[in-house]
Amino acid sequence: AAWLALGAVAALALQSSTRRDSLVTMFGKHDSRTFRGKLHGHKFGKYRLRKTKARRLRAIKQGTFDPDKVVQRGQPEPEHCWDPWNMMANKMYSHNRPAWFRELWQKWYDGQVEAHREEWQQRMGKYGKQIWFKDWTPPAAA
Repeated sequence: AAWLALGAVAALALQSSTRRDSLVTMFGKHDSRTFRGKLHGHKFGKYRLRKTKARRLRAIKQGTFDPDKVVQRGQPEPEHCWDPWNMMANKMYSHNRPAWFRELWQKWYDGQVEAHREEWQQRMGKYGKQIWFKDWTPPAAA
């Protein structure tokens, strides 16, 4: 009789533990039935596009897309401590490098500064890394 009661309890537990009726799933924030849960579980966007991306592609196909109206996000790139110029400015890092390497790196860096400052009107304050314009005033403003 004890085995029968134990079996009945186990069957009842298995039957009531379906995912649909689970309180954890019902009140969970990352349920895969909700949009947020699909995003969290990396299940959304593999075979279907997000709404904004689909709208953008549709506008491009129809010829109504205006790139000038696109709101710029994520630019200009902020300065980071792991950027090479910041690491080379750190004596604890660059002092361990051989002198020939530091000279070669300085030549490369100066060349990059000149190249980026030539096209300053397209880049300065708008696009890409801004280290090239640090402590520098453009010729038009001088």
